[in-house]
Amino acid sequence: MRWNLVTGPASEPVTPEEAEEHCLAQGAGDTAYITALVTKARLIVEHETGRQLITATWEAYLDTFPAEIEIKQKWPIRQINSIEYVDAAGDELTLSSSGYQVDCVSENRPCRIKPAYGMTWPSTRSDTYNAVTLSLTAGYGDADDVPDNAKHVILLLVAEMYAVREPISDRRVSKVPARTIDSLMSMLDRGIYV
Repeated sequence: MRWNLVTGPASEPVTPEEAEEHCLAQGAGDTAYITALVTKARLIVEHETGRQLITATWEAYLDTFPAEIEIKQKWPIRQINSIEYVDAAGDELTLSSSGYQVDCVSENRPCRIKPAYGMTWPSTRSDTYNAVTLSLTAGYGDADDVPDNAKHVILLLVAEMYAVREPISDRRVSKVPARTIDSLMSMLDRGIYV
């Protein structure tokens, strides 16, 4: 499955002010730099956990319909907006939502999509890359809805990046214990569905 971000998050899980306070950088004039670090830290957390922290709209692409579509990234999936496909004749069509069923009830399991009872997936054009496009909305909601451990990891990563602005040599040890970050990240872990 290939991904394309359509509409990104409207905000970050932590504010620049929260990050400045955590970095003990209030009044240092580094707000723009810390704001950029917050975004980088969020992207790290999302990448490592497969989660989407703040609501965003994504498109996922498949070359053909599998028996069952499993979405193992961008959790939690809030809604499947549409499924479009290129049929055998080369026409771009939108599949009716009555033609498939969706199971996205658990944020700790893949979201699953399969044909509705008595239905089958339509045929797609075999010589076309990305013949199936899923549009979906994912994320916990706004900043208030993001799990606290994800916010804390973001703050730890921002503080580390703020404090260490050059490559780390073997002699220099991170101020943030790796175990702390690993433990907090494991709470957001996708389990066996990586």
